[in-house]
Amino acid sequence: MSGSPPAALLEQHQRLAPALAGLREAEPWPHFFDLRLSEWEIVLRLAGPAMRPGRWLDVGSGNSASTLLLSAEGYWTVGLDLPARDLATHTYGAELHAAVWKGVGRRVPVVWGTATDLPFRGETFDGVFSSYAIQYLADIDRGLREIFRVLKPGGTAVLVVPSAGQRVGAFSSMWREIAREGLSRVLCRRARPPRPAPADGSPPVTGGGLWSQLRRRFPDFPLPNPDSAHRSYLRELLDSRLAAWRRRARRAGFAVELAGTTSVTLRAVTEWVVSPWRAHRALRRLQILVQSGPLRRLVTHLGESHLLVLAKGAA
Repeated sequence: MSGSPPAALLEQHQRLAPALAGLREAEPWPHFFDLRLSEWEIVLRLAGPAMRPGRWLDVGSGNSASTLLLSAEGYWTVGLDLPARDLATHTYGAELHAAVWKGVGRRVPVVWGTATDLPFRGETFDGVFSSYAIQYLADIDRGLREIFRVLKPGGTAVLVVPSAGQRVGAFSSMWREIAREGLSRVLCRRARPPRPAPADGSPPVTGGGLWSQLRRRFPDFPLPNPDSAHRSYLRELLDSRLAAWRRRARRAGFAVELAGTTSVTLRAVTEWVVSPWRAHRALRRLQILVQSGPLRRLVTHLGESHLLVLAKGAA
């Protein structure tokens, strides 16, 4: 696939970025928009040539930010998501959509529904976009078949999903939480206020021995809980490989035009850690090394996102 992203999408990204960057109160977690805006830059650069104007569907639109990005001139875009907030499926709910609409000063159409039973006729859309949503479906294969169904012949699906490398990070995150809890018990044995509930929606570690508490909170302990509909962390890790996503796409009937792993961490490290200390010569050298040196290939190989561009053949 060659060519440049449509100018309308690039212009929309430039207009949208400042408005979203100021919406800290509407972020589901800190630096959400920073990460997503960086992700979209990568998506536009790699998949943009296939994202031709027409009718687009944003599956798992979250807070409508990606739907707003796709609502550029020449693109008629509708989002699809569940209306109620649900931490188990990472659904943000209708209230967060409204907060983003208010922040950017415009609305986009959103239909409430599920990706495994899309409420649209077959061959309705020229393109389907989905970012970090498909992996939460109880039946991923059915969700992909639904996307294939609503695409017109010759249509394109652009999917961004977490990679196995991204899921490895959950292992270190879990053990950091365990170490923090253990240290707090050692340093503060007297009664103390209850800890706030974890951001992932799992119950806080309280009551009983530490081992039994960890087993209740992390059924797969010493491995973390799966972050999607998978039954175990190991199964999720295997199913997050790029080869596994290719197989799913082909089973649904798609031709895989592009499949690769990208790393938004490059931008995150630069903007959140290095940039505030740019005057420090050693950190500046690290920034250059990560962005353009041999570390870039390593970090990209271990990147956290798979990007897939899938095509539905002409009738």
